[in-house]
Amino acid sequence: EISHNTTVKSETKYATTAIDIDSNGEYLLSGDSVGAVTIHQINEMDVSSCNEIKPTCYEPKSGHKFNINSIKWFPKDTGIFVTGSSDKTVQVWDTNEMSAVEKFKFSGHVYDAELSGRGGKTS
Repeated sequence: EISHNTTVKSETKYATTAIDIDSNGEYLLSGDSVGAVTIHQINEMDVSSCNEIKPTCYEPKSGHKFNINSIKWFPKDTGIFVTGSSDKTVQVWDTNEMSAVEKFKFSGHVYDAELSGRGGKTS
């Protein structure tokens, strides 16, 4: 279980700029200041190492050119998540492939994005 004593380990030295935990409390998503994405499996926390959660999957080449401002799981399925970035794009991800399957361009920075459980539309 995550607590104020938990350390989330990262594969990079860059700042984490967005996080989300899935509705079952099993996975933590994080995005960083250079556009990388990491998935952590919470229930595999190493309690012998000071409550550390180590990365399960890391994707340094997410397709984002700048920091990720928003990262959110699809409410009904941890096989999908969405990222929004200062590079003016929103990307919809397939966690099985650990790659973006859809990319939407906007005229300005994207500070928040999420997937609706009612139809999978980005907002």
